Amino acid sequence: MSRASRATRVAAITAHRMGRSAGYAATRGVAGAMNARGGRAVARGLVGPWDPTPPAGSSDYRDFSGVARPGDINCDGWLLPLGRYVRPKHPWQAREPIGLPPQEVNRHTMVLGPTRAGKTAGLIAPWLFEATRAGYHVVSIDVKGHGDLEKEVVAYRDAVAPGERFALWRWTYQDPSRSMSWNFVADLTSDAAVNAAAEAICGRPRDNDPNRNFHLRDLKWAKGLLELAHDSGDPHNVRTLLGLLADQDALQHLVRRHSRSRGAQRLEALCLLDSYEYAKATEFLSTYFEVLNTPGFVDVTTAPQVTMDRLACESAGLTIVTAPVADKELGATASGLFIAQLLARRLSSYAMNQPPMLLALDEAPRLFDRVDLGALLSLAAGANVSVLLGIQDIAQIPVDNRDEMIANCGTLVVLSGANHTTTEYAGKRLGTRVRQTASSSDSYDRRGRIRSYTTGSEPVPVLGHNELVHPPTGLRGAVVLNNRLSMRPILVDLTRPDLA
Repeated sequence: MSRASRATRVAAITAHRMGRSAGYAATRGVAGAMNARGGRAVARGLVGPWDPTPPAGSSDYRDFSGVARPGDINCDGWLLPLGRYVRPKHPWQAREPIGLPPQEVNRHTMVLGPTRAGKTAGLIAPWLFEATRAGYHVVSIDVKGHGDLEKEVVAYRDAVAPGERFALWRWTYQDPSRSMSWNFVADLTSDAAVNAAAEAICGRPRDNDPNRNFHLRDLKWAKGLLELAHDSGDPHNVRTLLGLLADQDALQHLVRRHSRSRGAQRLEALCLLDSYEYAKATEFLSTYFEVLNTPGFVDVTTAPQVTMDRLACESAGLTIVTAPVADKELGATASGLFIAQLLARRLSSYAMNQPPMLLALDEAPRLFDRVDLGALLSLAAGANVSVLLGIQDIAQIPVDNRDEMIANCGTLVVLSGANHTTTEYAGKRLGTRVRQTASSSDSYDRRGRIRSYTTGSEPVPVLGHNELVHPPTGLRGAVVLNNRLSMRPILVDLTRPDLA
């Protein structure tokens, strides 16, 4: 080989090695820079969408790379507040307020979080007041009792609009002197109303109930008793209905007097039983009605002061139904009866031009046996009814209805402290995103060790359990999921400035 050829070959080999070294250096530089910058975010314990990928093997940090940045959010013309948006970048501060536009409110909202996570003060009370200001008739349940919900709404009103008046109606068996009176028996003016009342009192039938046939029988008789009492034109309440069930002769006499009533026809077989069988057959039926047989409930359901037809068409104002969780079956049955009757009227005018209504149901799972919430979410929007459901744990929703109910809620709000079942379900709804990776590996050749740097990608959850449970959003943090506001989850702080 000539000297010139040898020189050419040496130059080529040198260039190749230099090129390979330059490639290694470039890759090493990219990966090294990613690791260095990502390490700073990991050291703070929070990684956001502006931060690079954490170094391989990093731990003890929460990854919010997949949450919404300001440019990802579109909530123009919002009506009901969702707290203050938290910009996912150091120092992770809550800034401008955001909320749901009217069309998103009408797609329904589910709030998931444990007790004392901020549902009432941070979301429910503000929604109740702001919705009344916007012309909604708002109906809500006071699940604590003793006027607690009203106090929360007034406290919010005093913070944002001191002295502003709003129409308020109360239905409370705890304090009949401050309550409107609604005679639910006299108000049973349709088949839908009768069916809804019977299911609210006796409970809705369940497919897996081993005593389903007996329950259906009791439902039939409850419908008959309610229809017969209404058709008689006599003043009736829970106490007089129990009197009829306890006195077979009195019930037979009423059935004969109104034999053309469908209620009488439903009760005919019951009246023909001998006294011993009659007592056995009506035992459970009497128990259902007995739950409501309290002085307070009787007082607020005797005089026909208001009707559901009127309340269903009422314009701007707030109706609070007091039915504390502490009252157990009484609270669940009374609130279920009121809500079921209201919905029976409202949904009977489906697709008609009606004033907007917001139905806010905290501790919603206790109504599952009284009201068909799945059907409500499917049909309510068409009747201009928006629904807000407050639930502690997604496992409280029956498995058969869970997917349907969540699919019919356009907005999901997961509060800090949510349990694992809730975060697992929310995580599945969010899906996965692609994360960049940077790694290194060593190999050896005759010249010694060669370190290779590789960049790539991998699928990871948009938000994991730790991120959903501990969002960096202040005392009352939450993650909002609504694909029309943003394709990414939104971090918000529900802490009210007046309560901070």
